[in-house]
Amino acid sequence: MSFAFLLGSLAAAFALAADVPSTAVGTYLQETAQTYTTADGLPSDDVQRVVIGQNERVIALTADDAVELNGTTWSATNAVRAAQARPAVDANMRKYFPGAETINSFVVKVGTAAVGTEGGLFLASSSGWAPLFPADATRSWAPRGIKAVEYDAKGRLWFACPQGVGVLEGASWTLYEGRDGLPYNDFTCMAAAPDGSVWFGTTKGAIHFDGEHWEYRQGRRWLPDDHVRAIAVTADGAAYFATAKGVGVIKRVSMTLAEKAKFYEDEIDKYHRRTPYGYVLEVGLPEPGRKENVRQQDSDNDGLWTAMYGAGECFAYAATKDPAARERAQKAFDALEFLGKVTQGGEHSPPKGYVARTILPTSGHDPNIGRIQGDQREHDEGDKLWKVYEPRWPKSADGQWYWKSDTSSDELDGHYFFYAQYFDLVCETDAER
Repeated sequence: MSFAFLLGSLAAAFALAADVPSTAVGTYLQETAQTYTTADGLPSDDVQRVVIGQNERVIALTADDAVELNGTTWSATNAVRAAQARPAVDANMRKYFPGAETINSFVVKVGTAAVGTEGGLFLASSSGWAPLFPADATRSWAPRGIKAVEYDAKGRLWFACPQGVGVLEGASWTLYEGRDGLPYNDFTCMAAAPDGSVWFGTTKGAIHFDGEHWEYRQGRRWLPDDHVRAIAVTADGAAYFATAKGVGVIKRVSMTLAEKAKFYEDEIDKYHRRTPYGYVLEVGLPEPGRKENVRQQDSDNDGLWTAMYGAGECFAYAATKDPAARERAQKAFDALEFLGKVTQGGEHSPPKGYVARTILPTSGHDPNIGRIQGDQREHDEGDKLWKVYEPRWPKSADGQWYWKSDTSSDELDGHYFFYAQYFDLVCETDAER
């Protein structure tokens, strides 16, 4: 972070502090994700398909049974099971679909139908099945390995294959590949949403496309498993995903910015505060998606991340005058202030104002054990610029803390940025300033 950037940030902060107007902020749609497993009533986590039944009921099909979502749990249903196997192309049909052994996907619309096979894309016409060769202004395709075809809410025909994605509107094609923003191309399925957008399933996540923006949803943040077998979208736009590890759903929920902030602030308070001073930084998970036993550890950026968090709480207090935001900002100040105090008075005492990167309690492991050898090995075998020096982890004067030295300039920038916000937006008396 450059000094010019720092000065610019401080100038902007001072300008903001001079006059913080009240702004009316409405709601917006926020994506949220949820996973359903056998703990919620699924007969098996190995879900092969999801479909939307009558009255917008979501039905999950497993090898064991078909179940229906009722509120937050699943129960057995009498809904007719959809066929699991892809229909084979017999000898009589093969003449219509050359190069295909199976039909990977087919879709029907009033007056027509489309079929996707390994050999190509076909559209029903009055004279039979005609192969389609999509072309737009810059490219033309003879598509193979069609994994999904679908008509969207606007009547447009979509297909997905290893070459990319195409959409036919009237007589005009639009084609998309990586250079057009398509995130991934190993497709498995597709589903249309009521608003005209489409969802694509792949072997490595799901993709949402509204005609302008590509949104890639991958990993346990969004899905039970990356390999998406099927997608079904309800009338309100909720997308359900069938995977080998349960059913996932991504919904768009109307909320305010304050509601979103509260969610993350509560998560921070619950999982991300380290030491009694409450340093805010990232944590590790023993298993993706499970937050029961988060792993906390020190970070070279304890001061910087806590400062950025604290600055956000300063802005929150200036805008809302919420006492909780003021209290969080005060805790951040105390944490950062201690990084300057802990370095003073011990055996190794730098000039006043020098802040530590982070701290560790001396009641725990000694970070100095084996460190010099490790640093030397890192220098010799990895990074020639790696520093080997002492003292990396001195003790505090009271013997209760190890504090980490070699503090970087971006750490200091974080402190300085926060102190300005705290002084102008949170401090309310001369004594506090």
